[in-house]
Amino acid sequence: MSKNSLNDILRGGIIVDKPSGKVAEYTSSILADEKIKKYVVDIVKAHVVMLTERKILGRDESSKILKVLNELTDFKLNPMLEDIHMNLESYIIGRLGYSVGGNVNIAKSRNDQVAAAIRMALRSELLNIVFKLIDLRRAILKRCGELIDVVMPGYTHLQHAQPVTAAHLLLAHHDRLKRDTDRIRDVYSRVNISPMGSAALATSSFNIDRFRVAELLGFNGLIENSIDAVSSRDFVAEAVFNLSLIMANLSSFAEEIILWSTLEFSFIKLPDELVSTSSIMPQKRNPVVAELVRAKTGSVYGDLLAILSILKALPLSYNLDLQEITPHLWSACSTVSSTLDVMVDVVLKMEFNTDRLIEAVRSGMSVATELANLLVRKGISFRDSHRIVGSILRGRNTLAADEIVEALGRYGINVNIDDVSKILNPFYVVDLHNVTGGPSPKTVGKAINVRLKALTEDERYFNSLAEKIKEYEAKLNNAVSSIINEPQE
Repeated sequence: MSKNSLNDILRGGIIVDKPSGKVAEYTSSILADEKIKKYVVDIVKAHVVMLTERKILGRDESSKILKVLNELTDFKLNPMLEDIHMNLESYIIGRLGYSVGGNVNIAKSRNDQVAAAIRMALRSELLNIVFKLIDLRRAILKRCGELIDVVMPGYTHLQHAQPVTAAHLLLAHHDRLKRDTDRIRDVYSRVNISPMGSAALATSSFNIDRFRVAELLGFNGLIENSIDAVSSRDFVAEAVFNLSLIMANLSSFAEEIILWSTLEFSFIKLPDELVSTSSIMPQKRNPVVAELVRAKTGSVYGDLLAILSILKALPLSYNLDLQEITPHLWSACSTVSSTLDVMVDVVLKMEFNTDRLIEAVRSGMSVATELANLLVRKGISFRDSHRIVGSILRGRNTLAADEIVEALGRYGINVNIDDVSKILNPFYVVDLHNVTGGPSPKTVGKAINVRLKALTEDERYFNSLAEKIKEYEAKLNNAVSSIINEPQE
């Protein structure tokens, strides 16, 4: 076989002519491959170690290849070579020639290699995101502790519903993020499995050890079926779906922050660093950070829809369509990561206007349900109590205790004015709601403590996963060093 140009190691066999510059640019994945460059190098190292241990490659050849890979700090990717995989192989051949470097791809394909590299990069991204989720949850719990006695209106349909506390409401946002954390734990287990050894789609006739490569790369196991291993990107769709749910929850939180910061609500004030002003209206304090959280949620949804659309109706096994998925994956990861960063600042730095919250909760008769409960305790059915209380509040936002006693008297219902006065106090009503999950400070205090323990456990668990990644790097480096440093026979 004649020696090919190192700029075109795939040409000269069945295909001779080079692609045009336009075609090369159109089909190249070089821009997205920057994200997986480190992992591709590690995969090639692990593969060469395994080939050496199985005596498929001689130690002299392996040592030379591994030395080149160890000395590699950075190299420019050439889009004419399509992707990181052919760039790296071309680089090795350029250093060692075809007789040695040309063996690096024995029993390996770009198909299993790219799938493995995406999984390795994604598991790191998921850990980065989950630690930021934990930081945001910690920030929310901190504010919950500070706001445990601050009463405010709870809303349904954006109408005053029942009294709650600011801590109770913030705890709801925390619990959504806790479920997001749990979903990342789940998807991580499906991401962190190895496709290596599947080669193009049918494994190899060489006596390779797929489990050894998985071990050297820190995977927890194999995707056993080789066709499935190289062609499936459901783990990408699942991960981005989970990222979309994170953004949905953050967007809901951001929308409340936007509302609360309006003059009409005046529940919170955002610091200067989290707002902007108008180019023409000098009084404006625009909640631009929260607005972009809301908007960027749509971008992540778009990434998910693009991924699902690309996956639709693809025949098995590998198709280059899959190349178009990864930019959407990294885009979604980047957006979620930066959004979590800014939301920590928003949570820690927004100032609650407690006087305004109390004023608001007193003005909307959000204690009406408790008035109906008072009548229920006097033997009136809840539905009749609901109708009676609704009728006496018709057209009114507030009523004094004596007015309520008088109105109920017209229905032949006698109630103690002291009991009514207590119910008109939102602090008293909140204290009554001491059922598990309710807004009473005592209940919320217990809930905060439970969640702090769960937070610690989550942090410990994900730290253990991060440590396993460090362990694989050390194990791989040791295996490489043992081959390089072993005396040659």
